[in-house]
Amino acid sequence: MGNSDKKKRKHLCLSIAQKVKLLEKLDSSVSVECLKQEYGVGMTSICDLKEQKDKLFKFYAEVMNRS
Repeated sequence: MGNSDKKKRKHLCLSIAQKVKLLEKLDSSVSVECLKQEYGVGMTSICDLKEQKDKLFKFYAEVMNRS
């Protein structure tokens, strides 16, 4: 019907490092549209990452300290 013209994105899993990099770019005023194209994710995914930002940064810091 009406949705047949829309192109679905391929399911994509970002690594923790990629998620942290995306959030850092978002904090440095890179536009959401630019990040959507660069990482191949949708607006909802970026909003979800923003909500999980503190938890992601904490986890990433712990992992990096173990290395």
